[in-house]
Amino acid sequence: MKDNVIVDKLKRYPLALISFVCWIAIIVVIFMRGDALENLEGEESELSSSLRLIEGNAVSSKDLENQVEKLEADVKEIEGRLFNKERRAINTDYLYSFEEDHDIAISNVKISEAEDNNHKKGGPNELKVNSAIVYNVSLSASYQNFIEYIYSLYKSDAFIRIADLDLTASKDTATNGELRAQLRILVLSEKD
Repeated sequence: MKDNVIVDKLKRYPLALISFVCWIAIIVVIFMRGDALENLEGEESELSSSLRLIEGNAVSSKDLENQVEKLEADVKEIEGRLFNKERRAINTDYLYSFEEDHDIAISNVKISEAEDNNHKKGGPNELKVNSAIVYNVSLSASYQNFIEYIYSLYKSDAFIRIADLDLTASKDTATNGELRAQLRILVLSEKD
């Protein structure tokens, strides 16, 4: 008899029955699809960040071809300023070319066979793209002319660094207080 009472109630309120069944179906669907929703939200945030990155790259790369051309031109300019190890006479003449301009007397320019420890393979400042030629230069000059010579080396087109400098003041009155200098110069060159 109780079963009939429940069935009678359900027949009397069909809308409540349909709503209850729909409510149960919605709860079951939400429960079963809850993990998928979290996964989809995670994928959406990843895709959004990727899209922002791509848009940023698109903005940054607008002038990329011109930048590449400029870099290639700069590399060619730098390569033109490097010494070639096989052109010993030209390289040595380059160092002698400062002699007349600064009224100094270069007595010796010699390529050192010993590598610079700082720049050799495994050294603290290892040169990976280029090499260095080490020159030992002996000269005498007045203090002012010596400073001008050093400044000219610094301002020259070649990549020159003075690694060691040994200055001695002349005590001879005939030389009028000239300096004698021994320089160890490193010049950047093409890779071996």
